[in-house]
Amino acid sequence: MNDSENAAMAQLQKGKQVRVLCEGAGMVIGSPSLRDCVFK
Repeated sequence: MNDSENAAMAQLQKGKQVRVLCEGAGMVIGSPSLRDCVFK
């Protein structure tokens, strides 16, 4: 997550649904790697 999202991350609660937008950064051991994520 981008540093600008720290306040929003602090408000997250278990079980709450969120939507994020990220840029793909390739694959690592068969799993997608993401960067520059922000809440939408």
